[in-house]
Amino acid sequence: MHSPRVSQRLGPWLGRPLEPLKLDRVDAVLIVLIWLWGVWLLAPGLGHPGMHNWDETLHQTAARSTYDSFFFPHMYSDPLYPVSPQDWLGAHVWLHKPIAPLWFGAMMMHLIGVTPLAMRICALIGQLGAAVAIYLLARNGAGRLCAAIGGGAFLSLPFSWILTQGRIFGDSYDCILVGFVSLTVVLLVRTIETDDWRWAAWTGVALGLAHLTKTVMALAPLGVAGVMVGLRWRRFSKGLRLTHLLIIGGVALLVSGPWNLYAALKWPEVYRTGAELTFGHIQAPPEVAVGGWRRPVDAIFVEMLNHEFAPIGSIFAVVVGTWLIIRGVRRRETAVIVSALWLWSTWITHSFISVKAPGHVWNAAPAVLVALALILRDMWSAPAIGAATVSTFFVPMFLEKYPVLGKVRSFIPPELPQLQTVPGLAEGVVIASAAALVIGWVYWLTSRSPMLARAVGISTAGVLVLQLGIRLPDEVRRLKGEHQQRMLTSYEREMGLVLDRTLPKKSVLFLSIDLESPGVFEGHESMFWSGRMSYRLPVDFATCHARGYHPYLLSPIAQPYAPVPGVPAHAWMRAYDAEVPAGPPPIPEGATPLDLQVEGMRVLGFASGPVDREHDKWVFFIHSDGVPHGLQVFFLTGGKTNEPLQLEPEASLMHRDHLAGAPWFLLPTLGPPRARVKALGFGNKVQRIPLEPPSPNAK
Repeated sequence: MHSPRVSQRLGPWLGRPLEPLKLDRVDAVLIVLIWLWGVWLLAPGLGHPGMHNWDETLHQTAARSTYDSFFFPHMYSDPLYPVSPQDWLGAHVWLHKPIAPLWFGAMMMHLIGVTPLAMRICALIGQLGAAVAIYLLARNGAGRLCAAIGGGAFLSLPFSWILTQGRIFGDSYDCILVGFVSLTVVLLVRTIETDDWRWAAWTGVALGLAHLTKTVMALAPLGVAGVMVGLRWRRFSKGLRLTHLLIIGGVALLVSGPWNLYAALKWPEVYRTGAELTFGHIQAPPEVAVGGWRRPVDAIFVEMLNHEFAPIGSIFAVVVGTWLIIRGVRRRETAVIVSALWLWSTWITHSFISVKAPGHVWNAAPAVLVALALILRDMWSAPAIGAATVSTFFVPMFLEKYPVLGKVRSFIPPELPQLQTVPGLAEGVVIASAAALVIGWVYWLTSRSPMLARAVGISTAGVLVLQLGIRLPDEVRRLKGEHQQRMLTSYEREMGLVLDRTLPKKSVLFLSIDLESPGVFEGHESMFWSGRMSYRLPVDFATCHARGYHPYLLSPIAQPYAPVPGVPAHAWMRAYDAEVPAGPPPIPEGATPLDLQVEGMRVLGFASGPVDREHDKWVFFIHSDGVPHGLQVFFLTGGKTNEPLQLEPEASLMHRDHLAGAPWFLLPTLGPPRARVKALGFGNKVQRIPLEPPSPNAK
C-alpha cells in the first residue's frame, strides 16, 4: 500500500474515483503516449507491397473490388468460367467474410490510393483503439499509470505486429474486430455505470459494426450483457437493465441487418454457402473445408494462447486471467466483472468449437492486459499474485533445469492431448501456484510485512519492465527482420499500377508462370494491383472474344507479342498485348544494356528501382541456350563487396528447363539502393562491371 503522502502526490496517475469515458488532460496525455508507442512499434513498413497468401491476399483483393463497386464484393467481377459458390479463392460474389472491413479498406483507398496500406491503416486503428479501451477499462481499478502500461503492453505483443502487418494467422479483420469488440465492452460498462438508455444505444451501434466485421465472433459482449442482467437480478453487482439489453440487441440488429438482408436476397446461394461455412467452423463436419485448423478442446489454452502471447507463453495469460476473476468476485467492480466475463466466455466457448486459430480469440486479448494492469496495482498489497505473475516468465528456465516437472503432465487425461503433450502450461500452473503459496504464507507469517510487499512489488515491476518494455519490442524487431524480404517482394506491383492506368476496363490478364513466390497468390496479387481479372491459364482468345474482353499476357520471359508500354524496366514481370503478335522484344527501355558471358549464360542487362529506403528491386535480363543454372551476383558498395547472392532460375517463377533458349528471362532480387552500388560482379570468377552514378532525372 502507498503512504498517504505518496498517494496524494501520485493520485492523478495511480487512481482515484473516475467517471468512465470522462477524460481530462492527464488521460489525454496518457492516451497520446499509448498511441505514439503503438505507431512506433506497428507502423514502420506498414505499406510494404508483399501480401501474404490466404487471409491478407484474399481480403486485400476483395477490398480492391469493393473500392471499384461498393456494394458488390467479389474476386472476379465477370468470371469467364463457371465458379462454385464454395470456391472462395475464385469466387464471383465474395461473401466468405462480412463486409465492414472491406468498406473501411475501400474508403481508405479512396483517400490514399489503391495500396495494401489502406487496409493495414484500418488494422492499426483497430489495435490502437483496443489499447485505449484497455486503459479506460483498467484506470479506475488499477490507476492511470498501470492502465497505460497495460495498453502499451497489448501493442508490444509480437502477435499484434503479425496481425497489423498481415503476416499469417490473420490480418486486418482480426484487428478491426478487436477494436470494435473492445469499444463495445467499454460502452457496455458505461451503460451500466450511468444506467442510461442512450449509452445502451451506442453500445448496440458498436456491436452491430463488430458483427459486420466477423459475425458470431463479435457476439461475446452481447453474452456478457445478458449475464450482467442476471447479476443485477441476483444483486451481485450493479448489473444491466433488461430494457437496456434489448436496446443493445435491437440497435445492433438495425446496424447489421440491412446488409445481411440485402446480400441474402441478392445472392441467396452464395449467402447461404457463406453462412454454412461460418457455422461449419463451429462443428466442422468432414465435408466442410476448414484447412488444417481442426484442434482438440484444450487448444485454446495451449496452442492458441502460446501463439498470441509468445514469447511469454500461455501460462502468463491464464494466471493473470485468473486474477481477473478473483478481483471481480472480491470487489465486484463493474469493469472488472465485465472484463472477466468477456475473457473467459471467449476462451471457454471457443474451446468447444472444432476450428481454432489464434485470431479467433484475439478479440478478447485486451482483457488479459486489463488483468495485468490490475496486478501491477494489487501486487503491493497482495504480493502473492505478483510472485505468481513473475514466476510465469521463468517457466522455460525451470523446465530446462528441472525436467522432472514434466511428470505432472502424466496425470493429465488423454482427452486433453495438448495439455498432456506440450510442455509449459501444466508445469506453469504448478510453478505459479507454488510461488503464490510460498509468498502468501510468508506474507501472512510476517503479519503482512510492508517490507516484504515492497520487495515483491519492486521485483515484479522490474521483471515486467524488462519483459514488456524490452523483450517484447526486441521480439517485434526480430520478426521485422525475419519477414522483411517477403514483405518487400511483389512481382506484380510495378506492372499492375501501369496496367490499372492504361488498359481498357474490359481486359483480362493471363499469367504465364510455373511457380508462385513463397507465401503468395500471384494471380490475386495481379488482380489487386491491376484491377483486372487474372487467370493462371494459357491465353483463351475464343472465350475473351465471345465475352468482349481484350486478352493480355503476363510473363517473366520475352514473348512474341507487343509489350505494354510504360511498365518500368525494373518490374519483375512483363506485360504483352496478346492481340498484337510481334517479334520478341529487346530488353525494355530504361534498362542498362550489357553483353556479359557468365559460365554459359549471357547477362544482357539490368535495371533497378526503389522499394524502400534500404532496398532496391533489381532485375537481370538473362539468355541461356541450354537449361540455365544459378547465377552469383555481387554488389560493391562503399568500397567493399557484399556477400554474393545466389540467384536460381526459379526466382523467375518458371521451371529452369522452360527458360532454355528464351530470348531473355527475368532474374529478380532485392539489393542495396542503386545510388550506393559502385560496381556489380557476376559468377564464381567475379566479373566486375563498374556502374556510373544514376542520373538525378532517372525514373
